[in-house]
Amino acid sequence: MDAILSADSSKTQRVYDFIDGEIRAGVLSPGVRMQGMRDLAKKFDVSVAVINSVYNTLEAKGMIVRFPRSGAIINPRLKPAKTKLMALITSFSRQNIENYYEPFFEATSNERIISVVGVIDDRKDWHQIVGDIIARHPDSLLIDVEAKQFPLDELKHITFGIPVCYCNRWEWFPENPVRAVLTDYAGAYGEALVFLRRCGHRRIILVNHHSCPEPFLNKHIETAMKFAGLTFGEEVLRISEEQLINDPVAVETLIVKFHATALFGLSDYLVHEIVEKCPRAKGLEKLGFFDLWHSRVPRREFNSFNIDFGEIWKEAIKSFDSNNAQVRHVNPKLILK
Repeated sequence: MDAILSADSSKTQRVYDFIDGEIRAGVLSPGVRMQGMRDLAKKFDVSVAVINSVYNTLEAKGMIVRFPRSGAIINPRLKPAKTKLMALITSFSRQNIENYYEPFFEATSNERIISVVGVIDDRKDWHQIVGDIIARHPDSLLIDVEAKQFPLDELKHITFGIPVCYCNRWEWFPENPVRAVLTDYAGAYGEALVFLRRCGHRRIILVNHHSCPEPFLNKHIETAMKFAGLTFGEEVLRISEEQLINDPVAVETLIVKFHATALFGLSDYLVHEIVEKCPRAKGLEKLGFFDLWHSRVPRREFNSFNIDFGEIWKEAIKSFDSNNAQVRHVNPKLILK
């Protein structure tokens, strides 16, 4: 332990040793606000000048951050001994997904892991955000992003040397991840189509976001169609949100001519949009997937699939405990209204 030279060295050292020990043991964790200097002075029966001297030393060592007239906090970037720093890099914001972040923070907290999140969207430079996270020297990374935004070679290069687990999504086709805990999208889509078929539907509208989907999505849907024993054109008509936005009347005409009786959207939002823009779609049996608040609107509820992110985060954390990296799939659950 470094000696502290002051007018009252023994008292200062005693206070310093105590606070330093609390920080290193994780009792005072990163981001926690320190007690006020007057309160600490009373607690240790020393002068405020002694506490100020201790704070100056802790600040110089990067263990606390002081703010004028606002006190001090434990440095949020500090990583105490026996703790791990895990970073989540994602393109999901709180506005477009539910039950995503809270299970992550709960899972990391239960394992005494310090967590940090980097959220990236089309308006942000992902290189800068990921670079800032790498600068914190995380012990591991969880990545849940879209392939169209992130070239895999660049992502691998910038995260080189850090254990990575891909979570929920892997969209780079035809490559496969080394370590991942992924949602079984193909299996869930297949289960959705089988469910509708068992309900007696033979004319199903399948709605995805883009007119020209990424190869990984085409593969998921192809696998789902084979699993359900259905064919495009005769039993399933595929339309996109882009078609709906550009010409909702034409989409409604397609639905009517196809004699559709059911609608499956790869997002609850897509089901909601079809019903909003195509009045004749309101009478179809509806089945959604993901972003469940759209399927919970009172008197407009419909069945949907829920992704268990809590299980995904727990399994991802466990994946770093073994040197044998593997890929695991988590099955979404069908929620019947």
